[in-house]
Amino acid sequence: SLEIATLADTFLTSPESKSPMVGEDSVYLFCSHGNSHPPANISWLKSSQLDSSLTFTTTTVIVGGVSVSSSTLTISQAKSSDIGAYTCVATSYYFPDLEILSATALIMVGSETSSPVWLQHPHDEDIIASSIGAEVELTCVVFGNPTPSVTWTRDGSDLAGSTVVTLNTGIQSSYTIAALSESDLGSYRCRALNILSTTLSNVVELRLAFLEDNFSQEPDDTIVFEGQEAFLRCTPPSSLPPAVIMWTIEGVSIEGNAYEVTTGGDLVFLKTSLVDTGGYRCVSTNPSTNAQRLSQSAHLLVA
Repeated sequence: SLEIATLADTFLTSPESKSPMVGEDSVYLFCSHGNSHPPANISWLKSSQLDSSLTFTTTTVIVGGVSVSSSTLTISQAKSSDIGAYTCVATSYYFPDLEILSATALIMVGSETSSPVWLQHPHDEDIIASSIGAEVELTCVVFGNPTPSVTWTRDGSDLAGSTVVTLNTGIQSSYTIAALSESDLGSYRCRALNILSTTLSNVVELRLAFLEDNFSQEPDDTIVFEGQEAFLRCTPPSSLPPAVIMWTIEGVSIEGNAYEVTTGGDLVFLKTSLVDTGGYRCVSTNPSTNAQRLSQSAHLLVA
């Protein structure tokens, strides 16, 4: 029978922060991920990086008909080099570009000093603002002992005006742009500094959403015989974020299993019928701004 691969987008259990004493043995971090088919592969990140020195075991069991993958990471003889942020990662062979992350746990070892460690980078993906004048907030979280100072940079230049909040697990720094202007667009990152070292966060790009005016390819009038496949071509205007593509017939959105819209935007008729005759338009919508572009109308004649 046909089975559909799935990868659940959340963890059932995330690891919890701990503060072992120096030399403490057998410190455990645990996470679990379920409701994926086949069961997810579990690995661990330390301070956002794969670390081959980490020791962990993973098991899969069936609970109430649902597969659950669990992983336990073991830290033996806790020491200063174990200080850091630990995160579980669930992946699947069938979704090579997808990683599901658990909440992050912080390991703080006794009173040991620590270089700054990032618990939260400014953003996992580029930030796309919907319009000039929009409010944008950037946030990072860092741990260190002694407590680090945190500053923000844009395109390598220092910025003033960030706010800092002390959390149980570290320092949260936020940089707010009350009304976005063209000069605010660029590459942002946090810089954390204590007496041990300076650490830079990942870079996040702040970009402005757009939808260009012209289609690269618009649909053409097409004639087919009833029962044949038919294709109406559409290459939509450039868009950030990527546009959502739909089609209309005589101004009404088309629906049903007789049609497919390819990832590129083409409309495919699997088996045409006489009722498919009509005027079609490709509609491109920017999901951030809701701006739309309509292609020229193309007439499909099913004979």
